[in-house]
Amino acid sequence: SSSGFNFSPETQEFSIPSDTSPKTKSESKPPIIATTTGIKKVLIVRADANDVETTPSEAVLLNKVLGIGNDEVNLKSQYAECSYNQLVFQRSNYGNNGVMTVRIDRNVNGANNSAIKNAMTAKVLEDLGEDELRE
Repeated sequence: SSSGFNFSPETQEFSIPSDTSPKTKSESKPPIIATTTGIKKVLIVRADANDVETTPSEAVLLNKVLGIGNDEVNLKSQYAECSYNQLVFQRSNYGNNGVMTVRIDRNVNGANNSAIKNAMTAKVLEDLGEDELRE
């Protein structure tokens, strides 16, 4: 059968056809290979909007994303480990030690994620300038 096993209603048993061998995870999917390498500067952006503000503080975000604090398992550490240290994140020189809170003049509850991301990006570019971000 197409599912890789047979079921017998009479005996209520499943069986694997003899011409089918189990596949390991690595055999069933090609490996994911990182194509982005090097040291990448990260600016963490949190938003305050008309109807809500980002719950985690700048300090919590810095800890969870870059491990600046006591969080040993964070975004930076996991990308470094999974890429065999070929992709390393460092905090940006902008914002408050690499974290920036922007105020967007709109409601976010019920809004499209792309619209919020675009509003946040526009505010960062307005506050810092596009040329400043091309480090």
